[in-house]
Amino acid sequence: MTSVAHISEIANILEARAGLAAMIEIVSGLFSLQNLQIVDLSRDLYESSLERSRAFNLGLNDSLAWEIMIREGINEIYSFDSDFDNFKDLKRVAD
Repeated sequence: MTSVAHISEIANILEARAGLAAMIEIVSGLFSLQNLQIVDLSRDLYESSLERSRAFNLGLNDSLAWEIMIREGINEIYSFDSDFDNFKDLKRVAD
């Protein structure tokens, strides 16, 4: 599971490092995966994430991921971001 905001982050990084054509190919591939659920976002979800950012001194997109995980009952995240190590209810997988 991921969100459209996190796919946008991926797209920005890919475009900067690999170029527009590579980004389009990879992101198109993500949208075609049957086993990847992509969460749409709402104002309510962002407002909850902002509150979480303030409370835990965490970036907005990290807070957004955490908020989605809580709502969906997910407790494992694949990330290189060590900020997620600070939360007992999450297990970060970096491999």
